Amino acid sequence: MRLVILIKDTKQQFIFKLMGLVLLTIGFCGNAAGEETIPIREWIVFGNSFAIHDITSYWWGNWGMAASRRDSDFCHVLNQRIANFQNHEPVFSCHNIADWERDHNSKYEIQKITRMLSGREDLIVLRVGECVNTTSTYEEDFENLIDSLSLKSVNAKIIVTGNFWPNYQKEICQEEACNAKGCIWCPLLQLCKDENLSNKDSLVYGDDNKWHKISEGGFIASGVSNHPNDRGHRLIAESIFDSVKISWPTFLGIKNIGLDDERPVITEYFDLDGRLVKKPAERGIYIMRTKDASGRRKSRKILFATQ
Repeated sequence: MRLVILIKDTKQQFIFKLMGLVLLTIGFCGNAAGEETIPIREWIVFGNSFAIHDITSYWWGNWGMAASRRDSDFCHVLNQRIANFQNHEPVFSCHNIADWERDHNSKYEIQKITRMLSGREDLIVLRVGECVNTTSTYEEDFENLIDSLSLKSVNAKIIVTGNFWPNYQKEICQEEACNAKGCIWCPLLQLCKDENLSNKDSLVYGDDNKWHKISEGGFIASGVSNHPNDRGHRLIAESIFDSVKISWPTFLGIKNIGLDDERPVITEYFDLDGRLVKKPAERGIYIMRTKDASGRRKSRKILFATQ
């Protein structure tokens, strides 16, 4: 790559961009040297029995249904993936909002959900759909839910997943609502395969510190066993995690690893709005920032164009 200066903007346009460039550079300088950036400090899942289910006669642990242990459900696996990636344990919680799924045009149910938010969330995962019975107003109601969450947690990115059990009518409603509100879409229906499902002989180590066969749940056992097994939960977590990495600027980074004084260097490019870009276009004004593997900033340059 050869760096050249190619500026064809009017003088007024250039001054405007340069002012933004100065403000952006000031923003970069505002962080103390060596300060660690933590992309996700707090996050939350709104789901159904896939995320968490109360202990009953047919389920023995207060976590995602059909996972053999608490740390094997998708919420806990996802939290561990995030923690490992950013080297920091975030605060997270999981909530079952199946009541909203069954009555998704209810203002009361939305109020219940928003009260579960602290307002400090960096990430909200909407992992719902399976308990929805009617779809005549589902897309509109889903948009209303997203709006309510955004008003309470104004800085949160929202990931919307598709259904695990394939239902294309509900899938379309959720994806359309997701796109309309600028959320991150994560389909899951490709994961609903026999090898990712539990069965009546599957074992669960309950909160009573005993092993249980799902068949012990009686006539409800078939519904429980239709949930994802540990492998299915892990694949759901990985799908959501991949969506986070792709869509989260500070999470993804541009990790072009080179050598500088025999030490790894990470190079990142930002536009004038502070957004991380994968690859600068042939024309444009960018901030190019490099840092070493420890996170210490090594250099900062203004990149006007690439060729």
